[in-house]
Amino acid sequence: MDRFIKLDLNKKIGILYLIIFSVIFAVLPSEYSIPWSFTIILAIFYFSISWVSILPVLFCIGIILPFFKTKGYLVYILQYDIFVLLSLFFAYRFYYSFSEIDEKHLPDIKRLQSQLDSASKNKEELKNKRDKLKLDLEKITELFRLCKEIVEHLDMREMMNDFSRIVTSDGKIKSFCFFQLDEKNNIDTQTIFFSNIDETSMWLEIIKMRQDIFNSKELIRFVNLKYFPFDVIVFYPVYLESPLGYFMFRVDMATEKESIDELMPFLVQISLALKRSKLYLEVEKMSRRDGLTGLYLRRYFLERFDEELVRAKRYNNRFAIFMIDIDHFKKVNDTYGHSVGDFVLEKLADKLVENVNKGDLIARYGGEEFIIYLPHTSRKEALSVAEQIRSSVESENFIIDDKCVNITISIGVAYYPENGLTKEEIMSASDKALYLAKQSGRNRVKEYKSL
Repeated sequence: MDRFIKLDLNKKIGILYLIIFSVIFAVLPSEYSIPWSFTIILAIFYFSISWVSILPVLFCIGIILPFFKTKGYLVYILQYDIFVLLSLFFAYRFYYSFSEIDEKHLPDIKRLQSQLDSASKNKEELKNKRDKLKLDLEKITELFRLCKEIVEHLDMREMMNDFSRIVTSDGKIKSFCFFQLDEKNNIDTQTIFFSNIDETSMWLEIIKMRQDIFNSKELIRFVNLKYFPFDVIVFYPVYLESPLGYFMFRVDMATEKESIDELMPFLVQISLALKRSKLYLEVEKMSRRDGLTGLYLRRYFLERFDEELVRAKRYNNRFAIFMIDIDHFKKVNDTYGHSVGDFVLEKLADKLVENVNKGDLIARYGGEEFIIYLPHTSRKEALSVAEQIRSSVESENFIIDDKCVNITISIGVAYYPENGLTKEEIMSASDKALYLAKQSGRNRVKEYKSL
C-alpha cells in the first residue's frame, strides 16, 4: 500500500482504470472483449501522461453496458459504433496530450531548440573555418611549390618570366617592371624586364620620372594619372645586404592591400633568388672574364665561336674576325713599369668596347692580343670598324700619374666564308693577316686576302 501511495497521480489513475476495466471485461459478453482491448491500451497510455481524468465517464459506461445488454437495447450500437467512438475519442485525447506536453515543456523545448540552432551555427562556422584552413593549406602548398620553382633559377630572365606568370595570373597584379642600376646609377638595359611588353614605353617614362625614390629602402605607393589613372603603382626596392634591383607593380586600387599581402611571400623569395643569381653571375663572370680588362677569356671566346660558326653555316650568315695586337707593348712595360702597362690594357679594352656593337664578342686572346667577332658584317663594314678602332687608339692619350702614354695597334681581318669554313682556318687567316700588318710597318689594318 505504501508503494501505491508514493506513486504520482497519473500512475494511480492508470492502475485503478486497469482494475475497473478488468471487472467490466468479466461482466461483458466475450464478443465485447476484443473491441475493448483496443481502447484500454490507448486509455492506459493516456492516463500515464495526462492529468485530465475521464474515469467517471468510462466508469458510467462500464456500469450501464450490462443493463443495455440484458434489456436488448441498442445492441447494434453496443456491438459496433460505441467501440469505434471510444477508440476515436482516445486517439484524439492521445494526440491532444502531446499539445499539453508541448505547452508544459515549451520553455525547455525552446531552450533546447536554441541550443540546437547555436550548435548548428557553430557547426557551420567550424565547417567554414575548416574549408578556409583547407584552402589556406592548399594556397601555402602551392605558394611553397611556386617559390621553390622561382628560386631554382639561376638565369634572371627565366626567373622573371616565371615570377611574372605566377603573380599576374589572377589579375590583381596587372603588370610590373623590374630594373637594376649599373655602376654609374643608370638603368641597366641588359637586366630590365617588363611583364607586359606593350607597356615598355610607359614604364620607361615612369622610371625616368620617379628617380627620386631609388634611394628608398621602403615600399612606396604612388599614382600616375597619365598612364595608369585607375591603378596604384607600388615601388618595392629589393635589398639583401645591398641593392639587388627595383620592382614597380601596377595594382588595382580596389584590391591593393590584399594584392600586396599576397605578393610579399614571393618578394621575399625573389630577393633570395636575385641574390643567388647575382652570386652565380659573379662566379660565372670570374670564370669567363679577364680580371684586368673585364673582357671574355680566350677559352670562353672559342666556345662561343664554335656556336656562332654553327649558326652561320645553318643560316648562311657572314661574319668577320679581328685579331689585334699592341705595337711595341714590351717597350711600354720596360719604360713605365707593369702597373702602367696594366692600365694601358684596361683602357684599351674600354676603347674596343666603345667602338663595336653590343652584339659583337670581344676577348683578351693573350698578353697584349685581343680578338673581336663581328656577326652579320660585310667586308666594307668590317674594314670601316677596324679602321675606326685603329685611329681612335692612335689618337688617345693614356694618362696615369702625370704620365702620358701613346700606343698604336695592328689589326688582322679575316672573313667567313671567304677565308675559311672551319674555326682553325678562320683563326689562322686572321693571325696571318695580323702578321702581315706587323711586317708592313705596324699601326695598320690588313685583310687575309692581301697575302
